[in-house]
Amino acid sequence: EAARRSITELEVKRKVQAGFVEATEARQREWRERVEAAAGAELAHRLPVFPVGDAILEPFWPQGLGSNRGFHSALDAVWAAHVAAEAGLDEALLERHFWYDLMLQGPWNPGTGLLKPAEGWCADPVSRYADGAIVRTKHNYCNPQSKRLFRGEGATPARIRALDLKG
Repeated sequence: EAARRSITELEVKRKVQAGFVEATEARQREWRERVEAAAGAELAHRLPVFPVGDAILEPFWPQGLGSNRGFHSALDAVWAAHVAAEAGLDEALLERHFWYDLMLQGPWNPGTGLLKPAEGWCADPVSRYADGAIVRTKHNYCNPQSKRLFRGEGATPARIRALDLKG
């Protein structure tokens, strides 16, 4: 009797799993069809997606920086959307990447030079991040010895290169 129940139970589990596989395969087929249709279509506009907060940075905050980084990454994304509308998607992606790298450098402790005083902040990251931090990131982008951040001068957004900042 126990063996019969076990076999019946296993058969039910197998059918449930087969249903999951079929549903997954159907979703994958649908997704493939959508991607193929989009790839074949002539797209008039590219729509950027700018992750913010825990979606862009690992959600592990031993220093308690989650809301601070989330706030600034959200404003950086708003600025990138503005730049996309004004100067195009490529320039917006350069800006977004530059500010992301700057944000990762930290430190976020008060008075350490990453942020300017809060009065006067707006979506433009230049209004929020300290000049010294911007200059440091520009330097790291052009310095082959800064291994992780070396990108070449072309990776620094044109408007940031044009700023006459003193670090």
